[in-house]
Amino acid sequence: MSRADADSGRLRLYTVLVDLHRKTEVEVLAANEDDARQQARETAVSQLPAADAWSTEILKAADVTVAIGSRITHELFGTGTVQAVVTLASASRKRLLRVAVQFDHGEDKELVLPHPRVSLAAPAR
Repeated sequence: MSRADADSGRLRLYTVLVDLHRKTEVEVLAANEDDARQQARETAVSQLPAADAWSTEILKAADVTVAIGSRITHELFGTGTVQAVVTLASASRKRLLRVAVQFDHGEDKELVLPHPRVSLAAPAR
């Protein structure tokens, strides 16, 4: 992955209330807020058994810019710094990012975001 191909993306974090009593948190990448909310709804409904898409409430948690220099934490590999970011084409409406990360212990990895084992810190306010 070359730095010339680097692109940044907007990761949106949501808390979704499904059936107004079950809560789940989802991360989505989307070009705009409407697409992000739709993806968050679809993801939440797919994660919870017998969920009803019509009775969901989407609560926005944060936007996180994923760019060169961003810090991430992976459940297995620990904390690292993003070295490169490329937006991937996807057959679905979902937007994905491939990021090259140098972890603090020295290992380099490429990851596709959003990823269930990766967390990104929300920007300071």
